[in-house]
Amino acid sequence: MSLGNYPPYLSNWRFGSQRIEADNDTLMRQAQMTAHDYMLSAKRDIDEISSDGYAAEHRELVAAYIQTAAMDLGCAIIAVAIQNGADRLARAIAPEQEGE
Repeated sequence: MSLGNYPPYLSNWRFGSQRIEADNDTLMRQAQMTAHDYMLSAKRDIDEISSDGYAAEHRELVAAYIQTAAMDLGCAIIAVAIQNGADRLARAIAPEQEGE
């Protein structure tokens, strides 16, 4: 999965500058596409590390992989939002220090 073209519902996708402008239907479709990408990645990565077919035999490992990937992305997006908010707050409190 490449963040360069992901997710499609964000205009000008870059961490730190995005606003979600999608309706609920678009977000629901995006969630399904994300789950699909995570499942494909889980199968490929688990089978590559272990052996072909290992992911199919160990669905709990696939579930853990998907859960971890989703939490990682969610945490990163939240962290970036907090960082951006803190930066804006700092500039609002002390705008004269921007050029220093």
